[in-house]
Parts: sequence; structure tokens; C-alpha cells
Amino acid sequence: MRKPYINKIHIILELLGYIMLMLSLVYAIVMINTIEGEIPTHYNEYGEVDAYGSPTSLLILPIVMLSTCFIITACLHFLSAKSWNTGFKLNPARENIVLADFGYMMASMVPEMGLFTMVATYFFAQSGTVILGASFALVAAMAVSVAVFFVKAYKDNKAD
Repeated sequence: MRKPYINKIHIILELLGYIMLMLSLVYAIVMINTIEGEIPTHYNEYGEVDAYGSPTSLLILPIVMLSTCFIITACLHFLSAKSWNTGFKLNPARENIVLADFGYMMASMVPEMGLFTMVATYFFAQSGTVILGASFALVAAMAVSVAVFFVKAYKDNKAD
């Protein structure tokens, strides 16, 4: 069933994110076979390593992020838009435009998570400490996406 509020841009954003996630997964698999010994798996708030683990732990982040993105994609493509909590009553005349805005909100999270996963997987494999900054950047990017698309949806709902 075609959903009129999902367009090519939504699909491109999702595909871009899934490509980055798959590249992260492939990179993690390659590094598992390359790295010997333990790698840092967690950093404290000061950027200091406070846990070590097997190189197979590189798989955790790509798998978790892939699962999370599959849930976002399922919400966008398979759940009824009536089940989405928009936070306001939809104007029936503007419904598809407003739902497209919420779709952009969801679809934009997939490449954001994909980019974060690529950066984090790379730096975990290289024993880098950039992960804290990357985590803050992901949270900031997602917060901006949510705010921008929510405000756009709200304004589009009110437009005549």
C-alpha cells in the first residue's frame, strides 16, 4: 500500500543510512580478523578508557544501530500514521504534508545513526577517544532534526 506522505527523499535518506550501517558492519568484521588482543570498549566522561573487551565487541554498535534503524523504518513504512503521536490534532486538509514532515524526522535519524556508527566503529577499532564527542554530536543532530521537523510539521498543519 502506497503512503502518499512517503517520497523519494525519505527513501534516499534511509538508504544512505543503511549503506553507512552496512559499511560499519563490514569494517567491524574485517577488524575482528585483524586486531589481536583487547580493545577499549568504554570511555568515561573524561575520555579515559574504563573497560576493555574482545575485538568481537566491535559488532555490538553496528548491530544495535541496525536494529534501531529497522524499528524506525518499520514505524515509517508499516505502522498506520494514525498511531503516530504527533502532539497535535492533524488538519485533514494538510495531513499528507504534515505526515511527510514527521517522515523526514524519522528518515533523517537513519543516516545520522549510520554516520555515528561509522565514526564510532572506526575509532573503537583504532583505540581512539573521539567517541564521547561523536556521541554528543549524534544526540545534538537528532535533537535538531526532531525540533526542526516538529516545528515545520506544526506550522504546515496551521497553514491555509
